[in-house]
Amino acid sequence: MLNGSVISALSSSTLTKGFQYLQQNPIAEVAFLDVSTMIAPRTAIDSYQNPVYGAETFFRETAPIIFNPFGPGIAALVMMNFFKGGEYKGVTANSKTIENLHEAWNEAGGKRFFSETATQEQKIEVIKDYAVKVLENTEGLSGRTKKIKISKKQMEDIPQKFAGLVLGDNKDEKKASKILNEIAEKYTEKTGAAGSITFRNKHELSTDIHSLLNDAVTVGKKVFVKAGSHDKIAERVKDIVEFAPRKTRWATALSMLGIATLPFINNTITKLRTGKSGYAAYKDFCSGDAQQQAKNKEKNKGLWAKKALTAAGMALMVVTTIGGFNKKTGFFVKGKGLQNFKDKIELKGPNTHMNLIKLVYGTSLISRFMFSRDEQELKVTTVRDYAGFMNWLVLGGFVAKGVAHLADRKGESFVNISAPLKDKNPLKTVQNWLTNVSVKTHSEMRAMTKHLPKAEKMQKMAIHNGAALAGLAWSMFALGIGMPVLCNHMTNKAREKQLREKAQCGCGFAGSTEPKNNAQEIGNIKNQEDISHKLLVNKIFSAQYA
Repeated sequence: MLNGSVISALSSSTLTKGFQYLQQNPIAEVAFLDVSTMIAPRTAIDSYQNPVYGAETFFRETAPIIFNPFGPGIAALVMMNFFKGGEYKGVTANSKTIENLHEAWNEAGGKRFFSETATQEQKIEVIKDYAVKVLENTEGLSGRTKKIKISKKQMEDIPQKFAGLVLGDNKDEKKASKILNEIAEKYTEKTGAAGSITFRNKHELSTDIHSLLNDAVTVGKKVFVKAGSHDKIAERVKDIVEFAPRKTRWATALSMLGIATLPFINNTITKLRTGKSGYAAYKDFCSGDAQQQAKNKEKNKGLWAKKALTAAGMALMVVTTIGGFNKKTGFFVKGKGLQNFKDKIELKGPNTHMNLIKLVYGTSLISRFMFSRDEQELKVTTVRDYAGFMNWLVLGGFVAKGVAHLADRKGESFVNISAPLKDKNPLKTVQNWLTNVSVKTHSEMRAMTKHLPKAEKMQKMAIHNGAALAGLAWSMFALGIGMPVLCNHMTNKAREKQLREKAQCGCGFAGSTEPKNNAQEIGNIKNQEDISHKLLVNKIFSAQYA
């Protein structure tokens, strides 16, 4: 059990609001995780390897943020502002969500809204009915495979507030956002669900309640109400449904192109700064002839084939984890696997979603493999970035989920479980656990604990926030600290081997300078590595937070 001071700290409103913001804004969560658990510790550790490599690491870890996770969302926003003269500015729903909302509008008798005799009160009733139809077609997940629907009676004042957002001018964006949050909280209070919502109509879609409400309001306002007549709505829906995939393709292509150039830029900056080419991670890069490894044809024989194989493996991992394959027909089937892939990556909100982040980030990693300057850099990049991709984007915060699940395995107080976990096949059980378990949102926690005593509420929120902190700690120590230490150790050992081989053959590498005392160089590398390891614990965090 947690003691009082720990509970108070972990359940504080500041920490809770911070984690809630990150939970509601996936791109902010990705950026925060990257900065806090990757950029700072990795830069500090690699700077001890040598300053040039530290500078490369800082660029490698920070520059991609421009293109991922923010790039696709920004590009799509600009495109939407120009499409049809900006008529649909603010509409970020994807094509299938818009089609579902159109069905809900028709089911609600939306045609009545444009009746010549319709009063303002009657128009409000139409919008309220539209809200009811949208919410009645949702099903929320709370706890263990418990699917919950909301009734019209339970909605209380939700339709009225919803109508106010659709028909209001919403110039006060802060106030409008507050009302939308209140509606989402009310839904969660009645159902216990927020983060895992299924919206069924023409299509079956997975979303969260906040995103669904935002889409329903903006589409209702910008597409339906502004049509001017019921007959024009179908045409407007067709316009935006056809534009949405094009918007995604262009926004994604621009981001992928930009992020793919970064390793080349990083390598070029190093060469301009130092006058040397080759893998900068060698401890004697600045003083020795390690840069010549890139020019050694004998050492690099077959390197391009290895690069291609590593890149192909990452591409397969990206497509598979996105869910681009059609289970029955595979991927390369017109209208089946390929269309499934397009649907998975289509933008469905103002920000980049996780599937698109995987695609753009995967492109960045493939580019790193292809621009590796020697075999050792390819090995290190493969180990580091395969592990990073799996932990960050595939396993999905498995430590946070594990801590939350272990805290209450029977009551599901901290997680939602969408399908059975156990299977005769142990590997299938692991897969089920990774894909079918999700940590509850903060609004779901509030709904679940609303009738509990204050002390018990605080304890449950402390465990919930503690699980999130455990996930951050894992990312920092396993990927932010452990991985660069391992990779640098691999590089130092490889360099020692290179120098021994050089001494045995009695020659330098192609294009190298005067031969040096290789035994002395090996000793220097070992001494530097020992000193770095001793200083690591004290220096990482002082360098990180100085």
